[in-house]
Amino acid sequence: MTMTETVSSYFLRRVPERGAGEVHSVFRSSLNVMAEGFLVHLGGGDAPLSCLGINMDPGRMGALLPRVRPGDRAVFRDGTLRIYDREGVSLIPYREFATVPLELPRCSPPPPSLLRALEDLGLEDRVGIPVDSRLETALATLRQPSPPEDRLAETIGFLAGRGKGLTPSGDDILMGYGAGLWAWGEPGPFCHAMEKVLRSQRTTDVSAAYLAALREGCANQDFCQLLQAAGAGEEATFPALLETISRHGHTSGWDSLLGLRTAVQAIPPAT
Repeated sequence: MTMTETVSSYFLRRVPERGAGEVHSVFRSSLNVMAEGFLVHLGGGDAPLSCLGINMDPGRMGALLPRVRPGDRAVFRDGTLRIYDREGVSLIPYREFATVPLELPRCSPPPPSLLRALEDLGLEDRVGIPVDSRLETALATLRQPSPPEDRLAETIGFLAGRGKGLTPSGDDILMGYGAGLWAWGEPGPFCHAMEKVLRSQRTTDVSAAYLAALREGCANQDFCQLLQAAGAGEEATFPALLETISRHGHTSGWDSLLGLRTAVQAIPPAT
């Protein structure tokens, strides 16, 4: 049966109506395209939708992946992505797909049960960077309700780009922390400080794209769903949603959940 193909609301806001670029990277079940400085994620199957792009029917994605290589030309025009691959031209008519809003929700204070669920995951044993005194100091700063501007910038500078992979662990911690602030706190000072730090400190293209979306209040579908469930008090859904997030990358999911737990610890709990 054909699945519903979806496209992120953030992607539709940012994607150029007419622009050219190339395939950035290709993986077992997804790929990235870079065009006009905007990174686009193309996924398939029932994986949560990335705020950076599109989820396609598995048949369409399965036919596309063997054809494309990094460096293949990609063109956006009139609501269709054209990839000029080794067998011809693949067309992805994303304007025909169902739009999924991926703006982070503003919620009431998180229920104590969410913090307990996050604490029960044993995140320090699962994250992708050493849990040493430097990381502990960084997390302690982020746990403050209103960290001093200089300490906040220093902490973001410590975490940004720290670790390995397409999205280093430090960036994933910032992603989870920032998502929590959008839901329950005041994200403005954090987003401003992060933008200033990343002007002079590079991370990977993929992380930079996700952190740019975060600064505009957007995140991946599963994170939005978890925060919506927390706001609605739907505690029974927490285990499944946390499990889905934990499967991101090698440790990216665990890293982002550590960031989220840190944000929850900085917010006065619901009574």
